[in-house]
Amino acid sequence: GSCSLVRALYSGGETYPTKHNRISYQDVASNSLLGDFGDLTVARTYSGSASNGVLSITGGGDSGSKSDVIDKVFIATLGNATDVGDLSEALSGMCAMANSTKAFFCGGDAASTNLDTIQTCTWASLSNAADHSDLVAARAYAQAASNSTHGLYFGGYNDNAGTWLAAIDRIDLTTSADATDWGDLAA
Repeated sequence: GSCSLVRALYSGGETYPTKHNRISYQDVASNSLLGDFGDLTVARTYSGSASNGVLSITGGGDSGSKSDVIDKVFIATLGNATDVGDLSEALSGMCAMANSTKAFFCGGDAASTNLDTIQTCTWASLSNAADHSDLVAARAYAQAASNSTHGLYFGGYNDNAGTWLAAIDRIDLTTSADATDWGDLAA
């Protein structure tokens, strides 16, 4: 999901075995029930979403096969998403973070392996994702959080090793430096 100061969005999902293209929303101040915001261009689950407070993008996911689609919506306006570009390859299980300038898609599960790549899109000119840098280790199904200058990418599963990871990567969102090891999650 992603959010602004007034609205939270939840994009895609699954009621096994059916993938959904639904975007649901909740007004933060009223703690209202979920409403129908619109639809993604592709029904999928395990995608990554990020927001700059005005726009929300959702990238990748599992639509029955891996997806590379990046969709955009304006958070303040109910409506369907628009396809604005593609990830560098079809992925699911990546997570996303953002600052006011860029959105970042981290890691993910490609067709045959997990990735350690960090891809980025610039909010002012959304299009195909570009390479930003690399994570410390390849993994998918992790979590992320960020502020205006740094992001944290924590946990995740490494299919290649068949294990869950406790690692926390710190990502400098203002440079293209590779992520650094910032410790581990508590057991």
